[in-house]
Amino acid sequence: TCGIHIHAGTSCATDNAVQGHYWNWLILQDLWTTAGGAVYVADDMGNAEGFFSLYNGFSFGKNLGHAVVVHDHNGTRIAC
Repeated sequence: TCGIHIHAGTSCATDNAVQGHYWNWLILQDLWTTAGGAVYVADDMGNAEGFFSLYNGFSFGKNLGHAVVVHDHNGTRIAC
């Protein structure tokens, strides 16, 4: 099981620029977790499908421009 998340940062240039998960903690808990459903599963060939719900407590417009990070099964960032 691997992860996919919208992050608070707006750049993938450095680890610090990506920042942490982007969600409105005043409205809901961090949904960018395995329990929250922000996951995908890859087969032995590396093929994968996945999706996540965009509702993170912010409007669509407030999500635009934020980094979307894909993590492998070890939590290592493999795409941004």
